[in-house]
Amino acid sequence: AIEGTRKHIQPQQLPVGVSGGCQILVLGLKLKIEEAISKGLKRVLVSLDLKNSHNTFKRREAQEALETLAAIDPSLRPLVLAHHAISSQFNPIYVRSASSGNGLRHLCESCAGGGHGNAFTSIIFPTVINDALKSTERDHCVEVRAQQDDISIFGDSAGIFGPGKALETFLVELGKADLEPNKKKF
Repeated sequence: AIEGTRKHIQPQQLPVGVSGGCQILVLGLKLKIEEAISKGLKRVLVSLDLKNSHNTFKRREAQEALETLAAIDPSLRPLVLAHHAISSQFNPIYVRSASSGNGLRHLCESCAGGGHGNAFTSIIFPTVINDALKSTERDHCVEVRAQQDDISIFGDSAGIFGPGKALETFLVELGKADLEPNKKKF
């Protein structure tokens, strides 16, 4: 599943299933900065951390993203079925409570995100944001890279900031999947 997914989400999400992927992103960014300096290009880097992303993304959005990829690549059909099976379960979530007899209090039913400890979450989540990453890069002439929910937008500030520019467009697209940046880390 990792191999099949990875070829559809690259180059924006290189680290998925890639040994040393995080280091590749860091080195690549360093090279981009050095290139901009040597060519006298004015560039900015916007780093975003998505707020509680693996627990809040819309499961329906994930299912649709997987189905779209599987229509292109039939090797992903088992992943579509696996996600359907796990995302259809609305498991109870409990919190510790000193006031209940068993020490737990029912908080809510799990109906979003990928589930704690679920091995598929780190494979499925990137498909949820894939279109937003690719369309932002394509439509705004910026470079967008992600390591799961840590996202970097690199380019000319005129293409990133302002109404209808890369950052605003990207955030609107993420909002469609109930994802938002952690504003404390902006």
